[in-house]
Amino acid sequence: METKTEYIVVEGKRLTEDEYYSLPVSVRARNWLRATRPMADKLGYWRNCRLPVCRRAKACRGEVRPEDNVEERDTAYPPCAHGDEERRHEIIRTGMEEQRRREAAKGR
Repeated sequence: METKTEYIVVEGKRLTEDEYYSLPVSVRARNWLRATRPMADKLGYWRNCRLPVCRRAKACRGEVRPEDNVEERDTAYPPCAHGDEERRHEIIRTGMEEQRRREAAKGR
């Protein structure tokens, strides 16, 4: 039985799961941030984000900056979710729901 290899696209390159996890944490976090920002946007977290750029844009524009001094796992989430476990879980749940909807629309 042939198994289908799943790939993760990072900076335009298709990587296997092993290749992806061999990347530095900073690269993986940057890739994850690109996926979590739209979910934070959809949840409306920009409304009370500490960053004025997000509130003005009425959309998540947050980036992790070196001076933010956050835990490593927080670098994969927009600043509006730093230190807030419930927001991180809500972002993940929303992303999973979006994925299920896309797969259902494709007929998987």
